[in-house]
Amino acid sequence: LSKLSWNGKGRLLDIGCGSGALTIRCAKTWPDAAFTGIDYWGREWNYAREQCEENARLEQAGPICFLQGDASGLPFE
Repeated sequence: LSKLSWNGKGRLLDIGCGSGALTIRCAKTWPDAAFTGIDYWGREWNYAREQCEENARLEQAGPICFLQGDASGLPFE
């Protein structure tokens, strides 16, 4: 995170968030920002999203929004 040139204000999107580890670390580092983690997760996406949410809860990080999505067609402007 020390290499990320960002002031910690606004919103951060983690594309390909996997288990949410980097998204969670960012949320703990910059608690005033909004975070979204997005991953395709295949057939098990509900399990993976729930796992990410549980990881964030255990790490006392948040709020973080975890979504299923494809990097080639993100649901954002």
